[in-house]
Amino acid sequence: MPSGVDSLFQAVYIDTLSFETRLDAIHQLEDYFASRVNDSTTRRNYFKIANRYYYFNDFEGFYKNASKAFSLGKDAKDTLTLARGYYYFGDYHLQYKRLDSAFANYIMSKSLYETTNDSERLATVLLQVSKIYKDVKDYSNSERYAVDALNIFLENKDFFNLYSSYNMLGILFTEIKNNDLAFKYFNMALENLDKVKDMAAYKAQLKAQTLINLGVLFQKQERYNEALNYFNEVLTIHGLKHQSPLNYAYLLHSLAFTQHKLGEKNVMPLFNKAIKIQDSMGYEYAIAATKVQIAEHYLDQNKKDSAFIYANASYQLAQQTEVLDNELKALHLLAKTGKQNSHQWYETYISLQDSITNYERNQLEKFALIAFDTENLKIQKQLAESRAERLVNQLWFIAGVSLMLISFGFLLFKYRSKRLKNRELFLKQEELKNKEKIYAAMLEEQYKIEQGKHLEKKRLSRELHDGILGKLSGIRLNL
Repeated sequence: MPSGVDSLFQAVYIDTLSFETRLDAIHQLEDYFASRVNDSTTRRNYFKIANRYYYFNDFEGFYKNASKAFSLGKDAKDTLTLARGYYYFGDYHLQYKRLDSAFANYIMSKSLYETTNDSERLATVLLQVSKIYKDVKDYSNSERYAVDALNIFLENKDFFNLYSSYNMLGILFTEIKNNDLAFKYFNMALENLDKVKDMAAYKAQLKAQTLINLGVLFQKQERYNEALNYFNEVLTIHGLKHQSPLNYAYLLHSLAFTQHKLGEKNVMPLFNKAIKIQDSMGYEYAIAATKVQIAEHYLDQNKKDSAFIYANASYQLAQQTEVLDNELKALHLLAKTGKQNSHQWYETYISLQDSITNYERNQLEKFALIAFDTENLKIQKQLAESRAERLVNQLWFIAGVSLMLISFGFLLFKYRSKRLKNRELFLKQEELKNKEKIYAAMLEEQYKIEQGKHLEKKRLSRELHDGILGKLSGIRLNL
């Protein structure tokens, strides 16, 4: 038994290991990741475990592990994990033909992927939506979604998903009887599948599926020899019985019916082998489809009693599984056997045909409502985010304006303070200048006073001197 997480994942696809060993590898992986922290690696690996269950056609195990990843993604608010989870839920419901539930999950996945840059996974969702529209015979929408997906895969050169897209278009054009286009797209699917690296075992399953589709395409055109060639080619694919038992069972009943149309009488062993496989897997809707072809086989041989038994058994199973196409085919054969009120069977057939038309119309209305509600939720979310963004922008604007006003006020205050200080300085300088002028004037006045005093002293001195001289002259004369 391989050891290590990577080896355990790889073990599931090793055909030489027993089924029990490969299943045990999955259980070990589940136990290992149950104790891991909730991070992107753990969530991604739960999806990988889900894929391994899908490979084994264990859709409950597939759903359980996808749900674990989804729950962890919800806790982590991880949009990509949630989008992928919805996609896996859609696949789960599609396996059980619950088209409205599958469609609702795919549309939710599409809506979330559109908010990310993951165009590749968005395209895989578009392809699944295309399949659902095909199932309710809305072929224009089916083609539109398939082509939208195809364009993304072409841009990314994704050969694996290009295979899926071309195969889908082949099935679509088979249903609307555009046989040339169907043949072209099936072959383009095989060409792209050849370019896919690795995944040898899974590639073998997919190749078988497309070759069966080509066989059915020629079978519907009543070109049974060409159909037989394709079915025989599928028989040469190694390991198909174990890797994809449902496809193998479908091959057996298609091969048996083609051999019958080519005149082979002993085809019941192939039919019974197909039913045994389908029954072991619990696919009652597949058993109903096989029993319809057995009924047609007996009707072609004019064995109407046997034809009636198988057609009636198919009808009962189709009612239980609510697969209306199987129910319709069974009723048509019941009416053709001419047994037990064939006229009533025919009336039931007509009534069911009308019901199917109404069902398909109702499904389309549901799909339109689901798409509208999802888009409306998306718009409401965008509006809420836009309002929140506007509010944040308004708060930033207010904060910015407030900051500007505060800054302006501060600058104005600084300017006014500086201006006031400058004015005070100017006034002080003016006051000083005035004081200096006054002081200079006082000095000048003092100088003038002192000069006046000095002149007065000189005058008095002169007068005194002159007076003394006069007196001396007078004395001299008197002598």
